[in-house]
Amino acid sequence: MIPALVRSLQPGMSYQSEGHFNDDWFYRSGLYEQYYNIFESEDVLKGSIGETEFQIGEIKVQCETTSYENGREQREIETIFDGLFAVAGFPRECRGSIFVVPDFTEKYFGMLGAKFQKVGSGLGQHLLRIDNPEFEKAFIVRATDPAEAITVLTPELQEQILTLRARFGRDLRLAFKPSQLFIAIPSSKDWFEPKMSRPASSHAQVSALCQQLKACFKIVEDLNLNKSVWTTAGSHGT
Repeated sequence: MIPALVRSLQPGMSYQSEGHFNDDWFYRSGLYEQYYNIFESEDVLKGSIGETEFQIGEIKVQCETTSYENGREQREIETIFDGLFAVAGFPRECRGSIFVVPDFTEKYFGMLGAKFQKVGSGLGQHLLRIDNPEFEKAFIVRATDPAEAITVLTPELQEQILTLRARFGRDLRLAFKPSQLFIAIPSSKDWFEPKMSRPASSHAQVSALCQQLKACFKIVEDLNLNKSVWTTAGSHGT
């Protein structure tokens, strides 16, 4: 049923319930720096929306460690990420990297948290202050090229990212890399799974699945990834 719904909503997209999501994209995003040795994916949507290549799927990333105590083996599994992860073609060529991540530090530690943020900036990354109080309160922005980051993160895009946050939750993370945009949406929700208590073809089931699919596809629209304005803006920096 889901493949047919996908084709009706976005003819350029396809669905695979046991599809493979390239774990190299998760690593390259740089959104989660912890070591992992377990990567699982399912419910993968891939293809194109308009002129934008787009892929999104459910992934779970974990780290399993083994230790021995009194001759007995003990295994521990830490979940690093569980939720939706997306990669989209970004119509503006970024020379560097831009990270937009939740601002939890300043929320809990105030001004002291802001100092921790500066100390915690990655190698070659600069902490940016954004002239948008709501965005500044919600996110930390780090970039390898501050001038480029300011050009990319326009006031319009900031509002669009806040819209995504309102829909998907405050743990939303984004990474802008050369020609690509990575989006991490942590979620405990089991996406694209019909409820077994109802017939698969019931109106309620179909409606719920359509809403989930539309929410994923709307990411491209919300961030204006099909608009040529990006390439126009990019030409100003050359």
